[in-house]
Amino acid sequence: MKLRFGNLTKSRIGKGAFRKAVYACDSLLTLKYAGVSLVIAGKGRMRTINRTYRGIDKATDVLSFPLWKGKLERDTFLGEIFICPSLLPHDMTKSQGLQFLFIHGVLHLLGYDHITDKEYTKMRKWEKALFSLCL
Repeated sequence: MKLRFGNLTKSRIGKGAFRKAVYACDSLLTLKYAGVSLVIAGKGRMRTINRTYRGIDKATDVLSFPLWKGKLERDTFLGEIFICPSLLPHDMTKSQGLQFLFIHGVLHLLGYDHITDKEYTKMRKWEKALFSLCL
């Protein structure tokens, strides 16, 4: 996976923090030639983006904006993921939390969701499979 990376916070998070998650997505989802933009953002920016695009006036841990539909082809740009490092899962290390949220975001870019129980179960299965490659 080709990863475009930007960090809009003062936190020392680099592109390398996502190496294992990118490898997992490449391996299990066959995304070696796909592109994703990843932005690390603070709570204020996440709240603004969430309010603007989803109508929810609060910060969130991860937001995904898919930019494609249809068949995955070589060099498909999937979309953009925003991750807020101050809202990582509490039961994980910082590294694990960043990788988990990246995986979660990629699955959203691919059309997975967790609104219904059936969707949640399917997405959770993929999250577990992909995240297990990061441990």
